[in-house]
Amino acid sequence: MNISTKMGGVLLTIAAILMLTRMIPVMANLPPELEQFPPKTAEGIAILATTNSTGWHLSHLMALLAFPLFFSGFLVLYKILNAKTSKNLSLLFIIAIGFGFMLFSAAVIIDGLIVPIAAKNYTVVQGNAKTTAAFLVTFAHKSALSFFAPGIFFIMVGVAVAGFLLVKSSVYAKWVGWIGLILGALAIISYITGIAGTYWDNMRVGGSLVMFTFIWFLVLGVNVWRHPPVDVR
Repeated sequence: MNISTKMGGVLLTIAAILMLTRMIPVMANLPPELEQFPPKTAEGIAILATTNSTGWHLSHLMALLAFPLFFSGFLVLYKILNAKTSKNLSLLFIIAIGFGFMLFSAAVIIDGLIVPIAAKNYTVVQGNAKTTAAFLVTFAHKSALSFFAPGIFFIMVGVAVAGFLLVKSSVYAKWVGWIGLILGALAIISYITGIAGTYWDNMRVGGSLVMFTFIWFLVLGVNVWRHPPVDVR
């Protein structure tokens, strides 16, 4: 059994679990005064980031811990696909998904560190300063989303390419590849057409596609972990 390949699957599995559960610390203690989730106003963002600051920071920390695990696991998958299928498409996969997670990481850092600072300031100022503070909260949050949206798009490109290569290679069960290909293609189309929302904030479409993609990462991780190709060098 290829130990490095097995470890890649374990890392993918752990990373997917972290991402699928990272909202629990936030959802477990939602402020009762919060009118909408996810919040779209400066006041709502400030309430969420300050009232449950522990959950906010823990959620973002879980994501930051997941990203290097994801990339390590995907490097192993790249090695498998590069040996079994098109080298050019395998390279496209790792570049797209790597770049996507880099942008996603930037979004999490801004949202996890900068937004709470701006939110704290919003809760303590009064008068005209409140308007400026609200602008800073919104600006910081939108800045994070400006990295998040293209980050998810590039991740979905990587997912679609990986799905196609998995179907082509038959390294694992074809249904694993087909699900990735379909998820990635649907996500790309829904984002380009605007159905997913500018920031993937149409929760029924964009949010669902993102969630199902992380579930697919979990399934993929288990497959790489439990059934590593023995002839990949």
